[in-house]
Amino acid sequence: MGFSPRCGPPRASGALCLALAMTLCVSGRAQAAPKTSEAKTVESARSQFYRALALQDQGRWAEALEILERVAETRESAQVRFNIAFNQEHLGRLATAARGYERAIALAQQSGAENVVRAANDRLTGISPRIARLVLRPVVLIDGAAVMSIDGAPAPSMDAVSVRLDGVELPPRDWGRAVPVEVGDHTIVAEAAGYKRYRASVTLPGGETRELPIELEPAHEERPTEIAAVAPPPKNLERAPAPLPKPPPEPTQKQPAPKSSPLPYIAGGAAVLSIATAVVFYALRKDALDTMHAGCENGHCPDDLSSTDERGALYTTIANAALATGVGLAGVSAGLFIAEVGDGDETERAVGIRASVSTAF
Repeated sequence: MGFSPRCGPPRASGALCLALAMTLCVSGRAQAAPKTSEAKTVESARSQFYRALALQDQGRWAEALEILERVAETRESAQVRFNIAFNQEHLGRLATAARGYERAIALAQQSGAENVVRAANDRLTGISPRIARLVLRPVVLIDGAAVMSIDGAPAPSMDAVSVRLDGVELPPRDWGRAVPVEVGDHTIVAEAAGYKRYRASVTLPGGETRELPIELEPAHEERPTEIAAVAPPPKNLERAPAPLPKPPPEPTQKQPAPKSSPLPYIAGGAAVLSIATAVVFYALRKDALDTMHAGCENGHCPDDLSSTDERGALYTTIANAALATGVGLAGVSAGLFIAEVGDGDETERAVGIRASVSTAF
């Protein structure tokens, strides 16, 4: 329950009784005289105030708030502002109620209503843990350094500055002051002629007071540029041509290391295989010769050994060819090995090997 002009114990909040200190009453002389339009307005506001208090007693906060806000438009007083905040608090608008209590304290200090000051401070103490406070301080930046801060009133160069908290214009009197705000997320936007648009978002928990400098940077910072005067050259002197710039040295490319070739190993393996083949067929040739020596007498051989003689001749031919091939491949392999480990400028070497092997049986 808020402040009521009725004396006696209220229904909801204990013994709390205040006179309506907003010049709502008129003197006896004024009552005897014909009512002016101003007197009628004051009397109507007082009647509305009583009605709002009655609704407050019933817990009809929204209806009472609507009436009290209309009364404040006619005659604002500490008591009216306190009761507006009282209804806002019960509607859950804690930050708005806190600002209302602060406004009621300021008005009460002007009118000397100490009871309002005490009651408003008590309500603020009760809701402070459930709200947050935000200190917004516009700062002008030049070259990244703050050169001017605004505290309580706009500076001459920032008369057109506009600071909006959650879309609501923040009056300059609230700059640099801990403004009550609801717990949660908030958006701050600041604009001024000649400055870049500022935008920031903050999240505030209950009971915290946070200071946020609003850094305004000039949109276009023009600086005078000094150009040194250069004397013209004499007319009669010929200007020597400027030397041509030297071309940059070409970067040296590192030659990749030559890779070893598998050809020497392939040729060597083939040589070993060919020689092994020759050895096998020479062994078969020897067996054929032994058979012929055992079966022939005085240079005459029976007819059944003619096939053995033909096989011996074939073995001799194959063995000689394999041996010649193996010797040739061995030479080629040796030549390739020598060419690979030799001088890098030599890219090709020819290796010729001549081998003659008799093919007679």
